[in-house]
Amino acid sequence: MKEREHRLGRQFGVLTKLYFGVINKRLEKLDIDRAFFVLITINESNANCTQQYIADTLQVDKVSMVKTLDYLSEMGYTIRQRNKTDRRKINVRLTAKAKKKMKLIYDTLEETYKDTTSGLTKEQKEEFFDTMEIMVRNLNRMPSKKITLRVKSAK
Repeated sequence: MKEREHRLGRQFGVLTKLYFGVINKRLEKLDIDRAFFVLITINESNANCTQQYIADTLQVDKVSMVKTLDYLSEMGYTIRQRNKTDRRKINVRLTAKAKKKMKLIYDTLEETYKDTTSGLTKEQKEEFFDTMEIMVRNLNRMPSKKITLRVKSAK
């Protein structure tokens, strides 16, 4: 049992690298090579999506979020505007270009999910996600240091 306890973080790390590697490969025809989950977060938020909301949702630090949104803005995927009622907030929205790409992104995520979970029963999938939610709740209750994981393709 001890071996499994020691492997938990390593297995999650490997799973994360492999998962993002597959998604990046499948989406390499787009002119961006990262930040798909930022686009999804914006797309699924309300009309007043802010930089802080995205950072909090994805658990990303402010500096990384600004750099990512700079990148997405330069590539023509997002627009940022100061909030008219609270000048400290910056609203973020998708451009028409980004909206056209969302179907491809969602289809790729669905395909990757199906391929990743092939061979698992419906019950196993549900149990896996239920277990993950419990683990996240448990970890959120524990004192921890903030860490940043950057997902980018290796050169």
